[in-house]
Formats: sequence, structure tokens, C-alpha cells
Amino acid sequence: MTKWTTPAATLLATGMLALGLTACGGGDAGTKTADKSKTSAGKKGLSNKAGAGSGSSGGAAGSGQPKPIRKGDTGTKVKCVQRAVNAFNRPQIVADGVFGTGTEKAVKLFQDNNGLSKDGIVGAKTGARMELLMEKGKRENLDNPAAFKRYATWLDECKSRIPD
Repeated sequence: MTKWTTPAATLLATGMLALGLTACGGGDAGTKTADKSKTSAGKKGLSNKAGAGSGSSGGAAGSGQPKPIRKGDTGTKVKCVQRAVNAFNRPQIVADGVFGTGTEKAVKLFQDNNGLSKDGIVGAKTGARMELLMEKGKRENLDNPAAFKRYATWLDECKSRIPD
């Protein structure tokens, strides 16, 4: 896995993303930046560890990061997105693992409610915000076992499936 593993680096990266800052620039769906940096990094023998040259989309081939999740995708990663938006949005959507129109609308609502670009794609910024809010929910529900478990379970099962 190529994610930063030290707590200080993770805290720094999460804080930067919470402020809407990135080390590499680009938006959630900015694949052109990721493709260019991947090519130049590959020619120079550089890796994409810790986000170096990977753009903010997090899905460049060889980066070890999950690809952005978008309409038409299916599977567990989509269920994770659906569970995350259900934790913070009303009305709720069905967590069926199919990224259709309803999920796209729910992601756009989540993005709008969190000051993110409303593109309906779960890229690095949206994924990081989901993770940040789930961590916050877990911390704020230490006295509520059911809620704590819901946030903790999402973090255990979904954190590695969502771009960040």
C-alpha cells in the first residue's frame, strides 16, 4: 500500500484536505493531471508514493490508490459510498452496490453540503471528507455504542476502498 503510514503525515494530509488544500492540485475528477504526472514520473523512475505527482484524483495507474468511484460502478466500494452518504444525507438511499442516478444525486448533495465541487464523483477530496467525517462521528459517539459501531465498522470495511 502506498498511503502514508505515520500518524503525523496522515493528520497533516487530512487537515490539508479538510481545508480544501492539496499538495498536487487538481480536482476530484482531474485525470489529465494524474496521467501526465504518471508518465513523467515513470520516465524518471519515480514512484507515486505519498501522492507525489499523482494529482488529487488518487486513481492513477500504479499509484496504489483506489480509482474514483462514479456512476456505472458496482460492488463493495459503491456500497461504502452509499453507506457514507446515508450517514450524513437525508433522504436515505438504498445501499445496493450500484452507482446509479440516486447515488449520484446523493454524492452531489454530500459534496454541496461539504463545500466540495458537485461533480457526483467520489475522488480524493470527496473520499477524504467522507473519511474525516466518519472519524469525527466515531470520536463524538464514544458514549453511544450503536453509533460508534456504525462509524467504526465503516472505517474498518471501507477506508481502503475509497479514494483519499
